[in-house]
Amino acid sequence: MDFTFENELAGKIALVTGGTKGTGKAIADRLLKAGATVITTARNKPEIQADGTLFIAADLSKSEDTQTVISEVLNQFGHLDILINNMGGSETPGGGFAVLTGSCTTGSWFFAGYDQSQ
Repeated sequence: MDFTFENELAGKIALVTGGTKGTGKAIADRLLKAGATVITTARNKPEIQADGTLFIAADLSKSEDTQTVISEVLNQFGHLDILINNMGGSETPGGGFAVLTGSCTTGSWFFAGYDQSQ
């Protein structure tokens, strides 16, 4: 298959947190156009859902909702190729990564360290 911008991500599974509005929606739309299977998460279901996308309602500030998203993705697709962390809200302290501690392990931080072998 020849490379084009319409097939560059064919066969890839992408998850976009906060993917129903604004920047997250634009990213999800671009991934979809590039051929990826796109999963979006947000607290509220989008008014209009693009064909070919899967929406999972979740509040990723809650570890149980994060686990639900992980479980659904792995059950339906078996793996995840691309993670775009575009959560709209954050409870991490000011000062960037330098001030993060072990208590910052919920929500999107949980995705980054999730062990799929569990």
